[in-house]
Amino acid sequence: MQFTVRGFIDEREAAVTWNNGDITGDEKAIDSLRLESGLCGELGRTGGPYYVGDYLDNPTAAFLLLAQRVFTEIVEVAGDPLPGADTIRKRMNLPKLISDLANRDTAAALRILQEWGEGRKPVAQLWEEATDALERGE
Repeated sequence: MQFTVRGFIDEREAAVTWNNGDITGDEKAIDSLRLESGLCGELGRTGGPYYVGDYLDNPTAAFLLLAQRVFTEIVEVAGDPLPGADTIRKRMNLPKLISDLANRDTAAALRILQEWGEGRKPVAQLWEEATDALERGE
């Protein structure tokens, strides 16, 4: 299995590739990934992801660390499909999307934010509604 995560760490663009446990790409991102992996594995860090074993040997655990602990925004996940990767990317980027929508239509942004906060709709549906509203120029 192989995947590449491309996005931003704060304002800096970065990409990391996981290929059957071998990790290549942006060195600062990889250093952060290794640090986070060690913290999760050795300290039993709360907040997940939760995995028994070497986090960097498991594609899902490595991806979750990249998504939740290393990257601040994911632009693309390419390669072999990871279960749930698209939902994680959408959940991670939904606050910015809602913020962008709020600059155009505060009422639509507030409605989507309330539906998300109250758990009335899944993230994928909220993502589609927000992107549709932005494209329509609401």
